[in-house]
Amino acid sequence: MGAEMTKTQVLALLLGLAAVGPALADEAPQQPQASARLLSAPSGMNRWYGVGDAASKVQMCVSSNTGRFSLNLTPRIASSDASRPREIEVVFATAGGDRQARRWDGQTDLVFNGRVVDDACGAGGNVSIEFRIDQQNLIAVVAGDYVNQMRFTVEPA
Repeated sequence: MGAEMTKTQVLALLLGLAAVGPALADEAPQQPQASARLLSAPSGMNRWYGVGDAASKVQMCVSSNTGRFSLNLTPRIASSDASRPREIEVVFATAGGDRQARRWDGQTDLVFNGRVVDDACGAGGNVSIEFRIDQQNLIAVVAGDYVNQMRFTVEPA
């Protein structure tokens, strides 16, 4: 029993290699992954009554095995009306302390970068995105219905 060797062990001996069992083999590196789950649909901004700013907020849970992520906002159906609101402020914030605010035209892609401190999301999530249109911009546009759908995608960074 003790003198028997497998072909792999013999080949390893001939080549001067140590036989490595599964317990000692290096694990394949983990592929970077990230995911997002919407916890709340956009709130507010359904109607504007002529006074004050309009705001809408989305809460989500983002996880990433790298600890960092990129969140992409891609407009899917945007109003083609030339009089639509042109300046939308988008505020991105994470539970990790990241906060970025950008002016957006509602027609182009936006990318935000953030950190995931804890993958366990509470009821409020670990990422929020707020859309704001100030009163001056709302007064400047023609009254009407303006539609914009967005796709949120997340990638590890």
